[in-house]
Amino acid sequence: MKRPDGPPSGSGRVPPGSGAPTPPRTPTGPRQPAAPRRSGTARQPASPRQPASPRQPAAPTTPSPADAASEATGRGAAAARAGDRRRPTAPAGTAARPARPAARTGGAARAGTDAPARDRTPRTPRTTRPDAAPAADRRAPVREAARVEREAARELRRAAAARRRDERAEVRRFTRRSRRRRQALVAVGIISALFAAFIVTAVYSPVFALQEVEITGADRVDPQQLHDALQDQVGTPLALVDTDEVGDRLARFPLIRSFVTEVVPPHTLRVRVVERRPAGVIETARGFDLVDPAGVVVDTSADRPAGLPIIRVEGEPDGPAFRSVGEVLVALPPGVAAQVDTISASTRDDVTLALAGSEQTVLWGGAERGAVKGALLAALLARHGGDGPGRYDVSAEGSAVFHPE
Repeated sequence: MKRPDGPPSGSGRVPPGSGAPTPPRTPTGPRQPAAPRRSGTARQPASPRQPASPRQPAAPTTPSPADAASEATGRGAAAARAGDRRRPTAPAGTAARPARPAARTGGAARAGTDAPARDRTPRTPRTTRPDAAPAADRRAPVREAARVEREAARELRRAAAARRRDERAEVRRFTRRSRRRRQALVAVGIISALFAAFIVTAVYSPVFALQEVEITGADRVDPQQLHDALQDQVGTPLALVDTDEVGDRLARFPLIRSFVTEVVPPHTLRVRVVERRPAGVIETARGFDLVDPAGVVVDTSADRPAGLPIIRVEGEPDGPAFRSVGEVLVALPPGVAAQVDTISASTRDDVTLALAGSEQTVLWGGAERGAVKGALLAALLARHGGDGPGRYDVSAEGSAVFHPE
């Protein structure tokens, strides 16, 4: 079959040398630059992204998911139509610009296959839930609950403190007497402890040591001799002065019958001495020995001292007869003792007195009931003292008789 003349189908050009006239070219305007070629599938131009509309305030109600999807679809279609309208149209007589290859997405682009264009649907404005309050407003109930809880705890503490105060007040009211007794005991204990501490720390300390010895009542004994005898006690704390040692030192002096020691703080020891007083005299070859009622020689004199009776006793001075004589001399009233010239005894029950300046005598008997016999004798002397020679008998118990001669 013979191919018809003309240009081959599917070609817009006439091969040279064919003899056919070449049609004139129609001007198509300025040539558009060719789009760059890329390997793989050509990217289609993306729709211009519409600016996001400003966020609308929260709607009073929340749309359902179906309404939200429908609204989003409608908005996407409207945006696509607006993009088509803004796209420039090629002038007449020019070839259509090939479409921009679509963007490669995911694994389809990497595999070299065509993929649908990326959906550039504008975002749906975010809506706020009616119950989505600000964070500060959401924390307000929590803070209020915490405040109420703190206030309740504070009230509980106040109530507990008030209850404890009331309980303590009741305890104090019911234990007032015992507390006062306890306070008194504590005060006494403190005072006793302080006193004991004073005794221990002050009296037994060298601060209160003995520095002076004071002697009183010494007439026949030389006080200096007594001071020398007690000199070794000087420097000893007053509470530690040994009274037994002091007694042993004073017992060396026969004229001292007894003594009393007294501590006078802070540094003095006072010694009261009681000397032996002569009650009678005993005639000896040397003269007259002045003796006390115990028979201790107090002094010796060549002459008979006035006012002291002569003692005539058979036996030793420490015998029973001398002891009876000594007891009678002690029991005699001072007025009667001054009238006695001699006193004698051979036994303890026949003591006899001879009155000075007269021929009267007294039968005393034993030494018992000496005070009563002395009072009766004083009464008889007051009545019969000037009656001449006679004898007073006071030896019988409960009777006193004057026998004139």
